[in-house]
Amino acid sequence: MTIEYRQITDAEQHQFWKVVARGFGSHYTAGQENYRIDRELLPPATTMCAIEDREIVGTSASLPFESAVPGGAIVKNAGVTAVTVATTHRRQGLLNNMMLRLLRQEREKDQPVASLWASESIIYSRYGFGISIQHE
Repeated sequence: MTIEYRQITDAEQHQFWKVVARGFGSHYTAGQENYRIDRELLPPATTMCAIEDREIVGTSASLPFESAVPGGAIVKNAGVTAVTVATTHRRQGLLNNMMLRLLRQEREKDQPVASLWASESIIYSRYGFGISIQHE
């Protein structure tokens, strides 16, 4: 198994959203209005994916935000989103490789802070994330 880690191309956007939808237990169809909006919201330069034999098997992306930090400063914040790994590729290090690359990519864009809303928050502590609020 050779996995390539990179940003998607414009031509891979539909495949990206199909994989994201599958990862969250949903279905995605080209031509839907939300597909157009999602493509504008997360252009290829915001993504980091795991690709095997031209098939996307892992997805991640980030949205640019600003956040207030202690002391009142406003800093750039990479909002991590769309993190999925195909069930056929779990427990093989794809999540780890994608997250490390995505966070490095964001640091290079001068995004000193990253945040996410995780369904399983315990997974992300290894990347320096911690619980800031609890929501039920």
